[in-house]
Amino acid sequence: MVADLPPAQVSPQALERAARIAGLAALLSLDVTAPFLAELTGLSIEPARLQTPLRALILDTRRRTEAEGRAPTDFEARFRAMLEQALDAKARQTLWQFIDDVYYLGYAERPHWNGWQMAFKSTGFRRGGRDALALGDDDGLLNHFAALSDTSELRVQIDQLRARPPSEWDLEIYVRRSWDPRSDVGAPFRVILDNILLQRFRKFMLEVDRQLDDDAQDELTASANRILDEMGVYKPAPLPPPRELVRVAA
Repeated sequence: MVADLPPAQVSPQALERAARIAGLAALLSLDVTAPFLAELTGLSIEPARLQTPLRALILDTRRRTEAEGRAPTDFEARFRAMLEQALDAKARQTLWQFIDDVYYLGYAERPHWNGWQMAFKSTGFRRGGRDALALGDDDGLLNHFAALSDTSELRVQIDQLRARPPSEWDLEIYVRRSWDPRSDVGAPFRVILDNILLQRFRKFMLEVDRQLDDDAQDELTASANRILDEMGVYKPAPLPPPRELVRVAA
């Protein structure tokens, strides 16, 4: 296991990643996250198999922080060790793929995936939007996107969870992390919704890649980039064609 080094001896990138994983650990430990765990992470397990050891890790980290007067710097290493004990190899691979390739808190963390999502989403609110993506007369893909973007069932679940008093554990996490379960713009529920939608969208782009040949994908990509430019959306680089996006994700 990696030693708990003084913060000055740990790179800012490592500290940032550890903090990010700690935030995700808190999210996944919540009782309100349990109903969404499978679609959120891709895991096919009883939520308690992950929730119970996560809570033990969080409590241990809290005790060490209070005893040492600083947050431990080895959280990721201890998180990995916990997963080795709690999950089998396939489940660990699924969870790490979610952490490394899907999980995000803001647009800039996954600009290509989020940019593509925005381009497809724009077909529903921009004038001439359904034609702007150069998909011809076949509405199959756009209808598929509209269906996967429908969060009405998820929102019903969220409303039901909000109507109940939070569990003691959830309430403590909310207080310690300044999370507001009533909010539609932050953790926990906004993060859950956004990441579920990205999971769905990744599967959708596999379908786009299967259905469209290279020429059609190139035309689609040019249209998507043009839409984002017209909307003034930040892009660190032009959107890649679907075949490149899904190849990186595979």
